[in-house]
Amino acid sequence: MTRRAVAALGAVVATLVLPAAPAYADGIRDSQWHLSFLDVVGAQRHSMGVGVTVAVVDSGVDPRHADLEGSVLPGIEVTSGTGAESDVDGRGTGLAGLIAGHGHGAARSGGPDGSDGVLGIAPRARVLPVAITSRPGQFGDPDVLADGIDAAVAAGASVICVGRGLPPSPRLEQAVANAVRAGAVVVAPLANRRGDGFLAWPASYPGVVAVAPVDRTGALVIPAAPVAAPSAAPSERPAGTVAGATIAAPGTDLVTTDAGGGYRIDAGTGSAALVAGVAALVRARFPQLSGAEVIRRLTVTATDRGPAGPDPGYGAGLVNPTAALTQAVPVLAVPEPTTRPSPTAAPRPTETAATPAPAVPPGPADTGLPAFDSRDWRRWLVAVPLLVFLAGLVWFATRGRKAVSAR
Repeated sequence: MTRRAVAALGAVVATLVLPAAPAYADGIRDSQWHLSFLDVVGAQRHSMGVGVTVAVVDSGVDPRHADLEGSVLPGIEVTSGTGAESDVDGRGTGLAGLIAGHGHGAARSGGPDGSDGVLGIAPRARVLPVAITSRPGQFGDPDVLADGIDAAVAAGASVICVGRGLPPSPRLEQAVANAVRAGAVVVAPLANRRGDGFLAWPASYPGVVAVAPVDRTGALVIPAAPVAAPSAAPSERPAGTVAGATIAAPGTDLVTTDAGGGYRIDAGTGSAALVAGVAALVRARFPQLSGAEVIRRLTVTATDRGPAGPDPGYGAGLVNPTAALTQAVPVLAVPEPTTRPSPTAAPRPTETAATPAPAVPPGPADTGLPAFDSRDWRRWLVAVPLLVFLAGLVWFATRGRKAVSAR
């Protein structure tokens, strides 16, 4: 190995191990290989995530990190511990950096962000920390995660990033369903590192953007199961495989922010943060879109990988931020009702709207016909006999009075 190679390797190691300092931070941005892999800078010419709130439901977020300062909202804690405005093990801060890191230091030539430190996918988005763990390395409880998702929805987050996999639970499934119904884009990973055990919930629930991690070459970090229903139990899935993906994203050697002002390297779970960041870009550029339409834009514009068309491994393909922001995507049509009204539910005849009979316009000074108007010949059928009868009565009465007088 040449001296130049040794020096370069030493610089990279130093940037990842030593505390944060402007003297070495330039190498952090250069180490974020996924930025060029996804052409993030090109995508940010169209959107930076302004006005979008992304909830990071994990271990909390360190708001004092230089690359996140000013972008982190007051946190929510759903479990007793140190609070959401700190991070017990750095996982949440790492996800936040991949989503909304804005770097620090002097601006690069022609660029809006600091040239040092971590650049996230949506550097103008806001991060809402939702802490569901209180101890370093804590696995987590699916029902507590459900509480965290509920809290994120209640706080108005339009994108929810879950950076871990947990066992399934009815409570978690319901929370995910409620979030999807509320219009939030819920993103979760399907795997972490090769050889690691991983439980693919909430990623396997309907409506969740399930992200499969890929390496620097675009190959899947973990192969997908040929056939794996989202509701299948872990024991029913082939060993070393994951459930079907919605989309794929970089998920190895992801350099990002760490609690305490330093930096860390995340793996497959960080892929969910990258896709959540792209969702934030889309929501900022197309604020009128529903959650389902945002997901459709992500999948329709994805770069196909693996077998032609959607497949369990890559899902729709590799996320393509620039295409998601620029390509024309038809808006989802309003779905037809899945059930038709039964005959018993049909409106009664009296409820059926009928075409009203045309009204007879009134005359110039009339509101109707007089009782014996000559224009109504049918009324004379009654009037003539009546007149004859009355005339007869008068005649008989008159004749009777004359007879009495003669006597």
